[in-house]
Amino acid sequence: MRLSDIAVVVAVVVFVPAACGQNFVEVQVGDSSDGQTVHIHVGDVLKVTLDSTLWTFAPSSDPSILEVVGEQTVIPDPKGSCYPGIGCGVTTDWYKAMRAGNADITATRTSCGEAMRCTGDRGVYRVKVVVGGG
Repeated sequence: MRLSDIAVVVAVVVFVPAACGQNFVEVQVGDSSDGQTVHIHVGDVLKVTLDSTLWTFAPSSDPSILEVVGEQTVIPDPKGSCYPGIGCGVTTDWYKAMRAGNADITATRTSCGEAMRCTGDRGVYRVKVVVGGG
């Protein structure tokens, strides 16, 4: 076997796993992705961060495709930086792509600020996730 043949074999072994989505990749979406479709790969982690501490994430519509990783995290803005009850800060949840298919991520909130109920679609966040195979 020539040295150039060995280099080709090594390159295939090193780069094929990355092409099949076996390496950890974090895909981030937020408020601007509401109502959109996001494409990720098996093994990727989807990080969803929404502007407001008032959001509550639901499990994905199909946990066998998109599984919740850990717990929802709420990070309020520093004390005194906004009025109480407005929900200043962010809420984040993570989902891991387990297998190919489609699943929806949904978050809801009943309050859109201090003593202000959400009306219409302002209280619902939804993103469709298409998970492709490796």
